[in-house]
Parts: sequence; structure tokens; C-alpha cells
Amino acid sequence: MALKSGGPVCLILPRNMDHNEFDFFDDLVDPFLDFLGQMSINPSVKQGDDPIFKFPEYLYIPPQS
Repeated sequence: MALKSGGPVCLILPRNMDHNEFDFFDDLVDPFLDFLGQMSINPSVKQGDDPIFKFPEYLYIPPQS
């Protein structure tokens, strides 16, 4: 199977995670932030009840065909 993402990819399969049972931070948030760090993307987190991740503006530019 050929990858068609056009960029870096990462597949994380936690051992005990399934559709209903998973740890939000250990199985989702932490691996996602690690992947962003590998891509030199450091989202800033706003302090408050609801964290808001702000990504660099260049990530919102659509890719050229």
C-alpha cells in the first residue's frame, strides 16, 4: 500500500486501547503532542477551563496541487 499523505505520518496503536476504553491523555493527547514536536510544531495552550491549541498560521494554507 502506497502512502499518499504528502507528508509525515505516524500510527500509534496503544496496547490496551479500544473503541470504548482508552486514556485520553496517555493514548491520544500525549502521542499527538509528541508527533507535533517531531514536526517542530509547538502549539501554545491558553490557560483556563478549556485548553485552546493555537497552531502556526502556515498550517492553515492549503497545499498546492
